This record gives sequence, structure tokens and C-alpha cells, in this order.
Amino acid sequence: MSPFRRHNTVLLVEDNPADVDFVQVACEGGDPEVHLQVASDARQALAYLRREGDFHEAEPPALVLMDLKLAGKSGKTVLSEIRSSEELQTLPVVIFSSSDDSYDIDSSYRMGANAFVRKPIGLDEFVESVRSIFRFWLTSVELPLHHRRAVPKNG
Repeated sequence: MSPFRRHNTVLLVEDNPADVDFVQVACEGGDPEVHLQVASDARQALAYLRREGDFHEAEPPALVLMDLKLAGKSGKTVLSEIRSSEELQTLPVVIFSSSDDSYDIDSSYRMGANAFVRKPIGLDEFVESVRSIFRFWLTSVELPLHHRRAVPKNG
């Protein structure tokens, strides 16, 4: 077995504290181990991704899990800015939303989302959905080199 593990930092962009708590529950004891970073609005998410201000030493994420409905700028604005940035454009972005509006789904894909997953209502289903997303994107998928750099298991 390799002495390295994959880089499993996930940026959660979510302004609902209950949903943040549910994602944190999904990270506890989950496989793979996830290093969750939370941005509560679009401004904070973009500062994190650009490593600006308080985030100048932030670990770049391997995955962004983002709600569409955010206070202030929408998740679509964040997605648009990610896809227009040469440095970030290959970063996997999964929209995790309670919306079932076909416009939201279609426009998210047209704007470059890698997946659109509807948030389940019950806690158990929510946690399993998040764990499935993490298993797929952090263990099964081959990410671009700069999003999958290996780090020592004990580091």
C-alpha cells in the first residue's frame, strides 16, 4: 500500500447552519477522511479559492460542494467565477441543492457544474448522499494533477 493518501480537502459553500452540521456529521468516521472547510457565502468562498485575506494559507480544495441559494451572490455566481479562472477551471464542483427546478439543474450544468445532487430531506439519507459524493469524487475519480497531489499519510 502506498505511503500517501489523496488530498481530501473539501470546500463546502453553504449558508444554512443545519446543512453544515449534517455535512459535518457525514465527515465523521466517513471513508474517505475529509478535511472540511466551510464558506458561508459567495464572497467567503471566492476569497478561500483565491487564497485572499485570511485564507492566504488555505489548503486548496480537491472538491467544492456548493448550494445554489446563498445570501448575497448566488452559487451560480461562484460557479461562473470558478469556471472563468484559469487556475480554478478544472476544480470539480458539485451543486448540492434542495432545488428541483429544471432551470436550476440545466443552467448549473451549462455553467460547468460537474454534478447536481438534490439534498435529501432525512438526516440518514442526507449523510449517505454526502458520503457517496465524497467516495466518488475523492476516491474513484481521477482528478487533474493539481487537485490530486498526494500528501503523506501521517502528514
